[in-house]
Amino acid sequence: MHRLDAADRFVSAAGLRVRVRVTGAGPPLLMISGLGANIELWEPLTPLLASRQLICFDAPGSGSSAVPDRRYRMRDLADVVAAMLDRLELPWVDVLGYSLGGALAQELAHRHPLRLRKLILAATIPGIGAIQNQRTVIEFFDRRMAVAGSERRMRRLARLVGGRAAADPAILAAYEERRLRNPPSVRGYRLQLRAILGWSSLGWLHTLTAPTLVLAGGRDPIVPLVNSRYFTRLIPDCRRYVVADGGHLFMVDQPEDVVPVIEAFLSER
Repeated sequence: MHRLDAADRFVSAAGLRVRVRVTGAGPPLLMISGLGANIELWEPLTPLLASRQLICFDAPGSGSSAVPDRRYRMRDLADVVAAMLDRLELPWVDVLGYSLGGALAQELAHRHPLRLRKLILAATIPGIGAIQNQRTVIEFFDRRMAVAGSERRMRRLARLVGGRAAADPAILAAYEERRLRNPPSVRGYRLQLRAILGWSSLGWLHTLTAPTLVLAGGRDPIVPLVNSRYFTRLIPDCRRYVVADGGHLFMVDQPEDVVPVIEAFLSER
């Protein structure tokens, strides 16, 4: 049974029922989470962004949002997000995309450039053409990773994400507890996997107009640090910040290290 917060609501976006949570006041920041991730996984980060109105949502296939009955590509998901912003009456937002959510954020910036003021890409890749360890990718994209936590899953997860979460079982257990409050279905997990297959932004990153900040973990096993260079080389207005010992979950297992960087970037005129 999925558990909902009092701040949650459901909106119809491009024909899909999408769970949304809007909290706080200030300039709007849309937060797009990763593969199979739900709103709850942002909880270590959101209290530190108190000067912003935060818009978090379960992407189609995740949490309490609908699972489409057909294949959705990245462009389809970007259009769902744009429709969701319409329903929330938000003409523009800053966007933070994390992991798979970073790919979706890139697609949103490409298809709907006027909706973005600034773009933050965290622990993400430009799709096909990125540099990754194939064995790690195969393990990370294994559909069995969507299934609720066994000891074997936790060992695999620690190896995959690295960083503080891998070194501290309590941090990893807290992450898993948040994930399991509204876990993805295997069908929803598969839908998101299929969306990213064959997708690449390398051909059009140079056309993005939003000022961009790239956040990268220095010890991220899933997204090796070299990938962040694609963005700084191709996006016209782009800078990079490296979390030296950060693993793939640095946004939520050491948020105090990235929030000052995010706030400084978003506050610049």
